[in-house]
Amino acid sequence: MKILITGANGYVGGGLMERLSRDGNTLVPIGFTPDYELKGIYSLDLTDFLKTNSYIKSVQPDLILHLAGNKDVFKCESDKALSRLINYETSKNIIKECFAQKIKLIYISTDYVFNGEAAPFNEQSQPNPNTQYGKDKLATENLIKKELLDYAIVRTAGIFGLKNDFVETVLKQVNMKNNFKAYTNLKNSPTFIKDLASMLNIIISEKRTGTFHCAGSESISRYGFALKVAKTFKFDGALILPENIDLSDDLRPSDLSMDSSSSYKILNYQPQGIEKILQSNRNIWA
Repeated sequence: MKILITGANGYVGGGLMERLSRDGNTLVPIGFTPDYELKGIYSLDLTDFLKTNSYIKSVQPDLILHLAGNKDVFKCESDKALSRLINYETSKNIIKECFAQKIKLIYISTDYVFNGEAAPFNEQSQPNPNTQYGKDKLATENLIKKELLDYAIVRTAGIFGLKNDFVETVLKQVNMKNNFKAYTNLKNSPTFIKDLASMLNIIISEKRTGTFHCAGSESISRYGFALKVAKTFKFDGALILPENIDLSDDLRPSDLSMDSSSSYKILNYQPQGIEKILQSNRNIWA
C-alpha cells in the first residue's frame, strides 16, 4: 500500500515511519523543512493548497496519514489565526483531495478535543475543547465525518519512546542527582510510540473505519510517571519532587485520561502498563 505521510519530519512522524515501513508499505513522507529532503522527506508547505493538491495527484496514494500540524498549545492560543490555518485549513484542503480522489484518510487527533472534566473519555464521550488547538482538531474531525466515508480518526496522547521524550528528560536530571519537579495535578494516558504504530498498522491492514482511541492503558500524573521512571532505572525516588500547577492560570486541562478499552477490543490489541514498557524497552533510553 502506498501511504503519503504528512508531518513526517515531526516528533511523532519520524517514530511512526520506521515502524510502518516494516509491514511492506510504500511510504511517501512529506514535511515542511527543506533540510529533511536529504533523508528522503519531500519538502512541502501544506498552506500552499495548489502545490499540495498537485503533489497528491502526482503521488496517487492509497492512503494519507495526516500528522502535520502545530501541536504547541500555547503558541496556538497566542496566534489563533495561525493555528486555524495550520491545524484546520490545511486539513480541510487535504480532506477535499481525499474526497475528490477517493483516498482513505487516517487523521491523528488528540486528547485535547476534551476539556478535562468527567474523565476518562471514551470514543462516545462528547468533545468540548477549551483550547484553540483542541477546537481546530475537533473542527477537522467533524469535517472528516461530514465529507468522507473511508476514514479513521485516531485520538492519542502523550507520546513517549522517542528522543527527548518525558522519560529521557527525567533520566537526564536524576542521572546528575538533580531534583526533578513533576506535576501531581496534570493527568493523561501516556502512549508508547510502538503501541500507536501497532494499532495504526491494524487499522490500515484491516481497513478499519471510524473513531479510535489509541492511547496508553494507564491514567497517570506526570509525578506518578516520573516515579515509575526512577523505579525502573533504579534511581532514588526522593529526587522526584511533587508539584501542583496553578490551573487557574494554565491552558492545560487537569485530567485528559482516555478510556481506549473499546478500541483495544475492536483492534484485538492490548498495550502493556508503563512499568512493563519501561522495563522491556530500556535500550531506547540507554
